[in-house]
Amino acid sequence: MSFHRLGKGAYGPLLALCALIVVVWAGSYRSIAHVKLPVSAGSTRWEFRSYRGVLSVALIENHPTGATTAAGVRGADTDLAAAWDECYWTGAIAGFSFEESQIWLRDADNHLIARHWNAMNLPYWMMLLLAALAPAHAAYLIVRAHRRTTHNQCGDCGYDLGDGAVCQACAARSAIIGASPRMQLVRPA
Repeated sequence: MSFHRLGKGAYGPLLALCALIVVVWAGSYRSIAHVKLPVSAGSTRWEFRSYRGVLSVALIENHPTGATTAAGVRGADTDLAAAWDECYWTGAIAGFSFEESQIWLRDADNHLIARHWNAMNLPYWMMLLLAALAPAHAAYLIVRAHRRTTHNQCGDCGYDLGDGAVCQACAARSAIIGASPRMQLVRPA
């Protein structure tokens, strides 16, 4: 098994997600992005903000009016950066935090109405770490199997192959309980 197999199966999308997170993370230090998803009157509105290494996901319950999707990106300035850091990093633990508050919105008659607002702030480093766990584990298994096969051991279990090309321990295990899902790592004949 080689590293090109990491691009197949579930690992390919996870590696693409890791690349996307890195690009958005780097871009979050240059500008602030804000996306509001469409909502009908009385339902929950989802809002996303990305800035300075944090993705903020906010929910506004019982939105008073229907609204379409809104998205925007604008450049960063020092006043906004200072306010963002104060709000999203000072009270957070490594960038992760929850917020609960009220927000004032205008209804169809242009009156201000208070609505419940929840937000979860996720640092990009945490999202990258979670997305990279499975591919990193698969890469570890590939390196371990390669190291074992170069030392005349079974790539799956590490049993010494001696003069044989087939691992006797894996053959006995597969006869009793079935083959291991990593049997393709076993040294070929």
